[in-house]
Amino acid sequence: MFSSSVEVASETSPPASGRRSTAQSSAILTAEREQELAARIQAGDPKAREELIVANLRLVRSIAAEFRARNRAIDLDDLIQEGNIGLMRAVRDFDPEAHGTRFVTYASCWIRHHIQRVLAEQSSLIRFPYYVVVLRRRFEKVRAQMVEALRAAPASVDPMEPSMEEVAERMGVAPRRLKHLRNAQVDLRSYSTTSLDDDESQDDALSQLLPPESPLEIAETMERLHAAMRRLTLLEAWVLRRRYRLDDSTEEVVDEAASRVRRRGAEARRPGPRTGGRRTYRELSHEIGKPIHQLRQVERAAIVKLHEILDGAVAAEGEVLEAPANPRRHAPAPARRSA
Repeated sequence: MFSSSVEVASETSPPASGRRSTAQSSAILTAEREQELAARIQAGDPKAREELIVANLRLVRSIAAEFRARNRAIDLDDLIQEGNIGLMRAVRDFDPEAHGTRFVTYASCWIRHHIQRVLAEQSSLIRFPYYVVVLRRRFEKVRAQMVEALRAAPASVDPMEPSMEEVAERMGVAPRRLKHLRNAQVDLRSYSTTSLDDDESQDDALSQLLPPESPLEIAETMERLHAAMRRLTLLEAWVLRRRYRLDDSTEEVVDEAASRVRRRGAEARRPGPRTGGRRTYRELSHEIGKPIHQLRQVERAAIVKLHEILDGAVAAEGEVLEAPANPRRHAPAPARRSA
């Protein structure tokens, strides 16, 4: 049994009706029904909780199958179990007014987080705690950015690699937190930063604005993202919402995930470009009637703006290394939209 599964039974186990068969899932929920169920769940209605869970069991299986197609080291049932844990948390914390998105988008963050966590923990013979894996990834990224900046500096500047203390300061964390890397003897290798000019790396450009590295960050990701997007132009916000499927229904996400799994199975021996489930510029061009090159420029400008808005907020809050037992208890009260 994976360590992340050791939680209160009511929080990690789907309702009995959901465990019997995902084929018995109820019809796809409308946005209005999701909002109604969310309100009832916050009021303590167990039937509403069960309905929202059962309606999204297909989503968990689809996401788990997508990860399973890329990594067969862990059984599909185990990935589904971890995904169910993420679904439970999403159901508990979902607030459509605060998060400003459909439940499927919010829940997908939690489901993917829990599956990625168990994959990270099982990827090495030496098992590191998940927060160490997270810390290493953030350290490598910041360190690589600093090395690149030093190399681009004038020749008069001493091109020494940044020290652990300098990287910690840039990360906004206390140097003592990096002791976990030393104690675990983690190999600190260079990490190439993402370029918006790289077609492959563009697939993840939006998701990297607020990486889902801890449950607290996931719980607040959609709220932050949509609050920041309200400061974009109408066209910029439209491009991001359509391209990254932020307003898709559960049915659309499940169908797209299943399609990607089938394609990946047929082309397992042929590496190809990743889509990450995003819509192509050609599809957006047909929808809105604007040229592809303009939509590409709009997306890049929008992502740059979101970086400027969100980077400061993330730095101010600092690193969250270990998942709190109750994200809502530790997170600040979400800002409500004005009527």
